[in-house]
Amino acid sequence: MNERRLQIQSSLIEHTKSETNDSNKYVQYVGNLFTFYLPPVSADKTRKLLIELHEEQDAFFIFPKEKNQELYTIRETFDFSAFNASSSMIKISALVESAFQCLLKLYEHLGWNLKNVQTGYELICQNNYFLELEICGGAKLNKRREVKAVVLAEHTLEYTLLKVNFLNPDNSIVSTTPLFKVLPVYSFYSRICHSAKWLNNDEFQILNQTREFGLKVNLNGEYEVIYNPRGRDIEGVKEELTFITSEVFINI
Repeated sequence: MNERRLQIQSSLIEHTKSETNDSNKYVQYVGNLFTFYLPPVSADKTRKLLIELHEEQDAFFIFPKEKNQELYTIRETFDFSAFNASSSMIKISALVESAFQCLLKLYEHLGWNLKNVQTGYELICQNNYFLELEICGGAKLNKRREVKAVVLAEHTLEYTLLKVNFLNPDNSIVSTTPLFKVLPVYSFYSRICHSAKWLNNDEFQILNQTREFGLKVNLNGEYEVIYNPRGRDIEGVKEELTFITSEVFINI
């Protein structure tokens, strides 16, 4: 049986929802927290868990009942009056607590290890609901083993900041180069920063998913942009980058 990281998605079902309600960014953020903090599970088919928080009383159900399905939905009652009147951090905390209780019930239904839900929940709380992911294969030492480089995706409610950190071997930061702001969706930012490696002891390279766009960065924040378009011109690559990103910190 394969171990995989599940996609956790949350949604709020409120019949009196106003046009100015910005709850979507909160449920997306909490879904990302559990997606990346929960340990992988052993599952042949299951890939996604959907948590629906409903304003109706006695809303609880799990669908489908059968084991080993690709998608499971759990619905539970949620206190919208308290949520809508709360501050941002209280909203995140309330959603995390509700998602935690829902996941416990769903894992129990599926016969999965409840300790994994507890572990993920405790890590989320210990990190004060902060989510920063090492992408492109994690941290990498240069050949002289004197500098480490890591591409990071720092999540917020509004966006994900993609950046490169250079660190000493003791993990103290030497320099940071911000790259892009993108929607807080993994499939978006993994297209831009897909792989990375040291070219030599001084230059670190990041490539997008199609390898048509590359960036060489050094410790001083100096960089060189490289294009290798396929079936289109450089402007086509730039248009895709502009479409995916909400803000660009480098000159593309």
